[in-house]
Amino acid sequence: MILGIDLGTSNSLAAAVKDGEVVIVKNKAGGEVIPSVLSVDEQGNIYAGDMAIHRKNKYGDKTIGMFKRSMGSADKFSLNDKEYSARELSAILLKAIKNMAEEYFMEEINEAVISVPAFFNNLQRKAVIDAGKMAGFDVKRIVNEPTAAAVAYGVENTEEDSKVILVLDLGGGTFDISVMEVNGNVMEVIAVCGDNNLGGGDFTRRLIELFKKHHNITKSLSKEEEESLFLSAESAKKDITLEGKATIKCMIDGSEYVYEITESEYEEACTDLIEKIRKLTIRAIEESKYEPSEIKDILMVGGGTKLSIVKKMVEKMIGSEISYIINPEEAVVRGVALYGALMNKDESVNKIVMTDICPHYIGCWAYNGKNYDCVGIFDTIVKKNTTIPVKKTIVHYSWPNTWELSVLQCDNEYGIDAVELDLYRYEVPYLNTGDKVEIHKSTIIDSDGIIYSEVFIPVNGMRYGKVVQLDEVEMSKEERENRISELYNFSNNYNEQNEFDELLARGERVYAEASRKMRDVIAEYLGRYEEVLGTGKLVKIKQEAEVLKKFLDVCERG
Repeated sequence: MILGIDLGTSNSLAAAVKDGEVVIVKNKAGGEVIPSVLSVDEQGNIYAGDMAIHRKNKYGDKTIGMFKRSMGSADKFSLNDKEYSARELSAILLKAIKNMAEEYFMEEINEAVISVPAFFNNLQRKAVIDAGKMAGFDVKRIVNEPTAAAVAYGVENTEEDSKVILVLDLGGGTFDISVMEVNGNVMEVIAVCGDNNLGGGDFTRRLIELFKKHHNITKSLSKEEEESLFLSAESAKKDITLEGKATIKCMIDGSEYVYEITESEYEEACTDLIEKIRKLTIRAIEESKYEPSEIKDILMVGGGTKLSIVKKMVEKMIGSEISYIINPEEAVVRGVALYGALMNKDESVNKIVMTDICPHYIGCWAYNGKNYDCVGIFDTIVKKNTTIPVKKTIVHYSWPNTWELSVLQCDNEYGIDAVELDLYRYEVPYLNTGDKVEIHKSTIIDSDGIIYSEVFIPVNGMRYGKVVQLDEVEMSKEERENRISELYNFSNNYNEQNEFDELLARGERVYAEASRKMRDVIAEYLGRYEEVLGTGKLVKIKQEAEVLKKFLDVCERG
């Protein structure tokens, strides 16, 4: 079995194909969504997912999320007085997902297909692959999130007609837009745009800003207050879409603060965020060479696309009403699960052919300390929207010397705001004739979007090349195993006690978020539950747990 993992900024999901059907992994409580959050307790044990979320309000200083945005960077996160990279934190989360999936499917799972934002660069993609390896997976493929969603669409779409579809993916922390051509069972990505720092979380933070401005709150809030306000804003975001208005409530310094907002007010406050999405969508359509009227289906992906203000903007731009073909929150995980089944040659899955593209311009410049060996500083080797896998080569003529080759990525063909991905040296030999030496510079991009750069000198047959990985730290298998063992102080068995502890943590979170009037009632329920927990009698614990769970369900529904 190959596990499909939607590794999200805010939430993750996992699924696999069983008997021709996509089965999404559920935890013991029956939930499918795995919050991309980690928390550590006093003993150094690390919790992932729901348990981490429940602990976040009370132990905000020992809980961390949103680390996906820092994948591939040198950023460090402090957890329990230790520093971790986003790659290491993702490895812990992926390990938890692996454990959960193995328990759910009751079999060992060692292979995975993992999704990434389409606009992730080479370093970010390598960080995801390495995190998967550290978690114990053989990562068979990483798949762009919009492409994964399109796989789910393609497998379930039986129409033979050719059509153009638009995939709009607004997750918790990233935004991608893709234009694709569908011809029967053949799907081809033809244009992508995106922003790795724009997501549904930004729309939540805008509500928090409005709340604080309304009440003129300028002082720093406690961790508990900030978390309570964030959860209330998250809930309000959903209410605005469902009811056209919402109320945000938060206890601050023992007093309840209330803020009411309508959909039109929210839309006006989010004008800049909506405009970013609109401009990137228009740009992707323009790069595809199609007109908005030629788009036949719009595939909305990610929880952020459920926002009514986002949906209205897209419908106005395209000129047609959107119907959610696939559940936006499940589209990516269904796609990566199907992708895994297709790689496994599962006969129960309708076969499709899927091609993807390079989302950036990849090029280089070479420098020997005196002058540039390129045209206009930046030389494009692979153009944006080129189908991958691909190998492209350009030919230069250089004077003998030691040269430095800088591998660059940018979002335009002129090298403006180019990001350096890697740097390495190559030696150009002397010729008896005194002429310049012919140099072949190549870029190879594989199916995962990983870049390999190479310099070949025909006159002496020398090759200089490497996987592009500036500032990446390569680890041996033994080093990975030792590091994940050090990081992951979390039980491989989800025992009954962990389930009951999670319910208690959930109750403590609901208590912290509740009004002063409700806290006494919640405390009474929690007190009875803790008393029964102390007896160790499993039958009574289960009975009281069910009572508490139903009560908390009512509290959270308001």
